[in-house]
Amino acid sequence: MKTSFNKYGRKDGKDLCEIVLENDHGMIVKVLNYGATLEKVLLNDENMILSLNSPADYSQERNYLGGTVGRIAGRVRKGQWRHGLETHQLPINDGENHIHGGIGTDTEVWDFKPSCSENSARVDLTLLD
Repeated sequence: MKTSFNKYGRKDGKDLCEIVLENDHGMIVKVLNYGATLEKVLLNDENMILSLNSPADYSQERNYLGGTVGRIAGRVRKGQWRHGLETHQLPINDGENHIHGGIGTDTEVWDFKPSCSENSARVDLTLLD
């Protein structure tokens, strides 16, 4: 098991990094701290997911490709939801609706901490409010 990371740019004074996780069977997963984006899943050098050409391309792409969305995944009609008797208004960002947690999580620079053990390689990504 192995982890590493490569810096490929900067945004808002923070390093943009591609985090690489490798196992002993030829599987490599690449994650960007830009949007906590799943960039590539390689098995025997073949990419198993739809990806853009380079890490830098993800800042130009606006279809949430590989990016972390949330705190809500999906569409909330008119951006309103109820909890008990209380109605909450979310930001509108898709016509008259709210989608994918609003504007931003897929374009923020997340903090990350890669780690590995004998049996696993992982990365923890954190976005502080």
